[in-house]
Amino acid sequence: MGPNIPPLHLVGIELIYTLIIIIFCGIIYFKTKEIYDLSKHKGIGFFRNTFLFFALSYLVRFLGQLFILYRSILHISMRRFIIKPHFVIFPLITYFSYVAILSLVFSSFRKTKKTNINWNLVIHLLAIISTFFVFLSGSAMILIGLQFALFIVAIVLINIKPKNKKNKSMFSSLHVTYYLLFFFWIINLFSFERGPTSFILNSLLNIFSIIIFYSITHRVIKRLSNVQKKG
Repeated sequence: MGPNIPPLHLVGIELIYTLIIIIFCGIIYFKTKEIYDLSKHKGIGFFRNTFLFFALSYLVRFLGQLFILYRSILHISMRRFIIKPHFVIFPLITYFSYVAILSLVFSSFRKTKKTNINWNLVIHLLAIISTFFVFLSGSAMILIGLQFALFIVAIVLINIKPKNKKNKSMFSSLHVTYYLLFFFWIINLFSFERGPTSFILNSLLNIFSIIIFYSITHRVIKRLSNVQKKG
């Protein structure tokens, strides 16, 4: 096994963890489909996209880990590849992550004015520019700083009380969900920075992340159930 390849049992744990997060994201995305189809609420649409693109980010990560496993078992040299896989995997993960976090920011707005602007297109353009800027600079701190700033903006916006208190939406009791996503991001950032080097530490971080994401999924489903009962 090459020096840059982590132990197979750590790769296996990461595969299972990544798959669980993808499943949770999928549950939230599809569970919120009905309420979005009925309401056409833009905030709910952006909220759904947050988990769709988190799932895509983790799917790319999952495929990257499968490649590591495949390379480890068959002892494949990276010299065989004209384009190094990490030059594709890391930009895609970064791009999908930016789209997810930007969607979270846009979902935080209580009310958006009707315009002809395609906000989804704006989100994707901002994500592409951010991803390009990060990889052009080669600075992980820029990646972390931009995503941290976006999370702070989302949290601030979701905590701004609407002028019309009677006009409550699905997001009126989802403040904690935004904080949980922020903590989830911090834990995964710490795990990513360390790399898959410690079996116990990585296992604990993964378990804690799964608990947080389970809590997010549970809160969203519970809130959906309450909204549907009132409706």
